[in-house]
Amino acid sequence: PGERDDGTIAATAALGSLPFASEIVIPAARALTAVPGLYREYGLLGGYNRSFRYTDQKVTTGNVSAENGWMARDYLALGQAPV
Repeated sequence: PGERDDGTIAATAALGSLPFASEIVIPAARALTAVPGLYREYGLLGGYNRSFRYTDQKVTTGNVSAENGWMARDYLALGQAPV
């Protein structure tokens, strides 16, 4: 539902769709891996929201920067399997 969409992307959900929509997923994968700090030793972090740049807000999960928005601190191991 539209009222619940805050712009957060679960990278594993997007990339897990590769067999079904490669023409959309491959450019998305390139864009996600180009974000500084989002792709690390074990792959992409659990979530990303480029539009959340409120550095004055306290967040309990993840990190916020004015340049890249919010990104999770952790990986979603179960979500890595489809990727």
